[in-house]
Amino acid sequence: MPVVGGVDGAKGQWLLSLVELGPGGGSARAVTLLLPNFTEVVEAVNQREVSMVGVDMPIGLPDVAPRASDALARERLGARRSTLFATPPARVVHIDNYTEANAAHRELTGKGLSKQAFNLFGAIRQVRAAIQPDDPRFHEAHPDTSFATIAHRPLAPKKSAAGVGERIGVLQAWQPNVVDLLASAPGGVGVDDILDSLVAAWSASRHLAGAAEVLGRGQDTRGYGLHLIA
Repeated sequence: MPVVGGVDGAKGQWLLSLVELGPGGGSARAVTLLLPNFTEVVEAVNQREVSMVGVDMPIGLPDVAPRASDALARERLGARRSTLFATPPARVVHIDNYTEANAAHRELTGKGLSKQAFNLFGAIRQVRAAIQPDDPRFHEAHPDTSFATIAHRPLAPKKSAAGVGERIGVLQAWQPNVVDLLASAPGGVGVDDILDSLVAAWSASRHLAGAAEVLGRGQDTRGYGLHLIA
């Protein structure tokens, strides 16, 4: 049976959920791994012959103009659009100082750079260093957008009790053992991290089957896709 993966950042590490697909594309068995860097994520994907992976981190970076994928995802998120940060230009992501990065971002785009987006720079660089641009298995997935797709509406904030309950409810139809996975999660990993990695794997399973919605098109200057899968 094919295996798909979903990856979410978790306290400076990477949570990889691996899901074996059953007949008809439904989820059969799943396991979660906590890995220290994205190179080990790629190694785990290679060793376990994973067919498709959804990654909750920007992969394709714009030159200057905003990505169409971000705008399309925000439309789907409605009132929850703030959960998706604008993807920074490639020329800004390699700047380590926030003041300098903010100034460069404003010069390029006319807008300031949020501190939250700046804090993702190291993880973005790590992902792009580990993935080959022509590797067809790795695709960006935004968990809140994936949840809005599977539920046909934006869900409550992921750290709220209502949000956790909604996410478990919509995932159980695909992964009946989601509660057991939460109970056996690696130490220090948040419930929201597990749920985000699982829904990224759900989007990967849809993409493997040719049924995913691909938001945005094209490639950046290094050949990484400028799209999201949902």
